Amino acid sequence: MTQELNQELARWLKSEAERDLQEADLAFRSAFLHLPVPAVPAGFSRRVLSEVGLPVRSRRDLFSQPAWKWAFAALFAGVGILVGLLPVAASGLGLTIRTGQVINLFQAGLSAFVQVLAGGAGWLKEWLALPGMTIDAASSPVFLAIFFVLTLVSLVVLRWVTDLTLRGTGVAYVDAT
Repeated sequence: MTQELNQELARWLKSEAERDLQEADLAFRSAFLHLPVPAVPAGFSRRVLSEVGLPVRSRRDLFSQPAWKWAFAALFAGVGILVGLLPVAASGLGLTIRTGQVINLFQAGLSAFVQVLAGGAGWLKEWLALPGMTIDAASSPVFLAIFFVLTLVSLVVLRWVTDLTLRGTGVAYVDAT
């Protein structure tokens, strides 16, 4: 034990003996601050669980594998390409939407969010206008088409990631029908 810890413990015991509860509480808290922090050795939890007879499953960190890092990078790149190709797909449907409009939409949303935060008490006005703006945006054909496509892509990617995750683990994926 360190000398500071010994001093704090002596101060705590003396305060307790004198029935000075506030000083005793302060000394006790200070003594805890001077306690050394032990480093937990690697594999400690595994050894404890195996000693008490509980089953220990060996699991690797799935997302630390290079293949997963590349898969996620490809997924994000794919989403970026998909967002970039939305104007092309929309023009095939006879709609006119440009990449700049998509970027402006995100920029306007971020700007509105920052203004709401900076506005202080004036944020209530924006919150009250939000349902009307949401209904207007959600009822537009462009939004519905984008939402439909992104939902389908998300479901396919989620199913693919689930299949990759559960492959070889002995866990079966069952669709609820």
